[in-house]
Amino acid sequence: MKKHLITLILLLVAFSVFSQDRESMEKRAGEMYNSIADGNFDQLMDYTYSKLFEIAPRDIILKSFKQMLEGNEEFKIKIINIPPNFTFGEIKKIDDGWYSLIKHDLKMEMIFTEKIESDEKELMIDIFKETMETESVSFNDETNTMTITKKSTMIAIFDSYTNKQWSFINKSKSPLMEKLFSKEVRKELNL
Repeated sequence: MKKHLITLILLLVAFSVFSQDRESMEKRAGEMYNSIADGNFDQLMDYTYSKLFEIAPRDIILKSFKQMLEGNEEFKIKIINIPPNFTFGEIKKIDDGWYSLIKHDLKMEMIFTEKIESDEKELMIDIFKETMETESVSFNDETNTMTITKKSTMIAIFDSYTNKQWSFINKSKSPLMEKLFSKEVRKELNL
């Protein structure tokens, strides 16, 4: 009887710790999403998986991200603040870390400085549908704006690089995934 009681207590403690960990992941994911929606890119870097900064320095990544969103002579990108409708995946222990896939809604606009011709517009829509993996791409002729809505996936990471808190990075088909994650992590997360 005493043995079963100890086992039950250990299970309850383990479940309690797991629940708190899930809560902290969900809370930080919400904060990270808000930093994107609010255009607070400095804060966004605080939620970004810091192992990335070994590949490229934080200030360079921040500058590149700002330039991409703030635009150039051809276009600028605006992230539209919509409810993220998070779907949190299972938290998996892989190697020496904990990982989860998080899906969320993402909506953005590309505002072009020059008028996009009809034949270019259709080609661009097709390209963005394929590269962004979404069917929800439209073009507004009056505002010269392309709107892209998609279900995006990010990876939540809790490991030795994250300073005892959840960090995030977008899931992609980029070679970057090989530099950031072990073969076992990539296999388990289907990267």
